[in-house]
Amino acid sequence: MWNPSGIEGLPESMRYLHHVVLDFYGKLEEDMEREGRSGCGLFAKKSMIVTAKAYLQEAKWLSEDFVATFDEYKENGVYSSSYLALLTGSFLGMVDEGTLDVFEWLSTFPPLLVTSALIGRLCGDIASCEFEHKRKHVGTSIDCYMKQYGISWEKAEEEIKIMALDSWKSLNQELMTRDHSFAFPIVMRFLNLSRVVKVLYKDTDIFTHPELMKHHVVSLFLNRISI
Repeated sequence: MWNPSGIEGLPESMRYLHHVVLDFYGKLEEDMEREGRSGCGLFAKKSMIVTAKAYLQEAKWLSEDFVATFDEYKENGVYSSSYLALLTGSFLGMVDEGTLDVFEWLSTFPPLLVTSALIGRLCGDIASCEFEHKRKHVGTSIDCYMKQYGISWEKAEEEIKIMALDSWKSLNQELMTRDHSFAFPIVMRFLNLSRVVKVLYKDTDIFTHPELMKHHVVSLFLNRISI
């Protein structure tokens, strides 16, 4: 549980944000109670705590000018990818399928979640690494891999691209061969979230530069689809 009293020392702007976040998740839990899904809202709060801790770890590495080992970075990257929080929030909107046992399962970081998160983290690093080097930023998976194995940046990038492709293969295999206990719409959320990565990081990092997403938005809402 979050402690509302633990905000001493924060600047006023962060205190306000802290209050807004607490209030939001408090109301979210109330909504879940009214829908007969008691306990589900708590998992949304916990997912944000996990994400925030991962961000703080990266901030600590940055402030100490520390480049983590690749394994350290990859482990934290599963959390900092925000996939746990995104999927938890997504499942909250699925009144019929988003039951308490789904959230309990998701909180164990099943292979579907870990693999999806790695796809997002690795593909995001590949697309944004060059831009990140132009500012003070925590080392990406490419930087960590390069330092750990003493290879060139180009070779490290090539290896990370192979890992991202292998993660896609693992995700497909997980979806096709494993006997999933949950409804099809639940399982498909992992695939659909990973599909977004192909849009955000295909050629460049349009997550960081959303102005480059304009044509996608226009084509989605304004352009007619020929049948």
